[in-house]
Amino acid sequence: MLIDDVDPPGTIALDDPDLAAAMAVVDELQPSEQRTVILHAVRAALATQRTGEAEHATRFTRDLLATTRLRAIPAYNNALRRERPAQGPGAARRVEDVLGELQESRRDA
Repeated sequence: MLIDDVDPPGTIALDDPDLAAAMAVVDELQPSEQRTVILHAVRAALATQRTGEAEHATRFTRDLLATTRLRAIPAYNNALRRERPAQGPGAARRVEDVLGELQESRRDA
């Protein structure tokens, strides 16, 4: 996928455990959710290219890592699944809303 074979310093190895954990989460996403991830990646890349502002890529990176880490938590995923029928597959949710639901479900348990 890269144009050249030279990785910049600090590039993460393909067998990095954190990368493997993130990819395990991506592999579990529904196809519509995977498409949403790619859509936002391309959107951030185009915005960065067009504006010259790295903030677009930085924000996407932050959001992507937060999403993969949260989606690795079974209780978080369960809260998303409970809401998914109302929202539709791949619908965006505010992290604060899902975390609030998690806190409520723990109080009720």
